[in-house]
Amino acid sequence: LIALDDGGAAASSSAHKTFSRELAARSAGRFEVEIHPASVAGERSGNPARAIKQSVASGKVALGEVRLSALVRESSLFAVADIPFLAFGFEEADHLMRLARPAIEARLAEDGLMLAYLVPETPLGLYAAKAIETVEQMRGLRSGGAGVPVRVAELTGAVWLPEVTRPEVTRPGVQAELHWAAAADATGVASRLAALPRKATGGPQTLVFYDLRHVRGMRAVVMVRARFERMMAGERAAFDAARRAAETFAGREAVAAHTAALAGPGLAAFAVRQPSPALVEGLRVIGLQMAREWATGAGADGHAILAAWSASRGDTSGGADRPR
Repeated sequence: LIALDDGGAAASSSAHKTFSRELAARSAGRFEVEIHPASVAGERSGNPARAIKQSVASGKVALGEVRLSALVRESSLFAVADIPFLAFGFEEADHLMRLARPAIEARLAEDGLMLAYLVPETPLGLYAAKAIETVEQMRGLRSGGAGVPVRVAELTGAVWLPEVTRPEVTRPGVQAELHWAAAADATGVASRLAALPRKATGGPQTLVFYDLRHVRGMRAVVMVRARFERMMAGERAAFDAARRAAETFAGREAVAAHTAALAGPGLAAFAVRQPSPALVEGLRVIGLQMAREWATGAGADGHAILAAWSASRGDTSGGADRPR
C-alpha cells in the first residue's frame, strides 16, 4: 500500500507503478502494492507529508511518499535537495542525493523508518520578459514563482512579488519580469509576463525561457525498517530489485517529461534558450551561499555533505567562505 503525497508529479506515479509491477513479478505475486491518494493517511488540511510519515510509522500504510523538504521542521537535513542552484541537471541532482543519502537514512532510522526510493521533482527554468545574461541583470527586476524562496531575490537584488508567487495575495495589474517555474508551467506563466508594458522591457518585448534544468526537490518513499528486516532473504532481494527499478525509471521519466515540455505548445510564446555560462556561474555562487546557510542549520551532517559536494566539484575550500 502506497499513500501518495498531494501534488505528486507524473514521475512519482510512474515510479510507483513500476515498483508495484516489479515487486509483484519478482516475488511471484507474494507482494501486491496498491496506490492511494494522500487522504488515506489522515487529515489533508494540515501537513500531508507528516501525516503520511506518521501513518507509515504506525503501520496504517506500508509505504508512503513524502516531499523531503516538507519534513524540514524535524530536521534541516531534509531540505538538502531544495537548496536553490546547487545542482543543475539530473546527474548533478543524483550525485548530491548519493552524498546525502546516508545521513538521510540515519535520520529516518531514528524514527524506525528507511528510505525505499527517491523520485526527482520537475526541473526549474527561468522565464524572463527580456534577455538575461548575468545575475547582475536581475537587479531591480520584479520576480516571482513558487520554485525558489524569497532569499533568492535578496541575493540577486530582484524585487520579490508575493502576489505573483502566492495566488491568495492579489494586487491587480502587478506582474513579474522574472518567474521561476518548470517548462510545463509555461501557459500559466505567459499570462503573467506577456502584458508588461514595452517600457518595462527596454524595447520590443521578447519573452524568454532559460532551460536551467535546475533540479530542486526530491520525493521519498519511506517504510518501517522492521518490516523490511522481517522479510525472508528472497523477499528482500525482490524488494531491493523493485525499488532500484522504480528509482531508475523515475529519473528517466523526469527527463522525458521535461524534454516533452520543451517541445510542447506551452512554450510557443517564448524563445527557448540555454543559459549563458556567466548566468549559470552566478547562480552557482548564490547556490553555494544558500548551501552554507543550510549547512549551519543541518549541523555536522550538513557540513559533511557540503564538503563532499564541493570536493567532488574541485572546490578545495569544502564550501567554506573564502576571503574577499
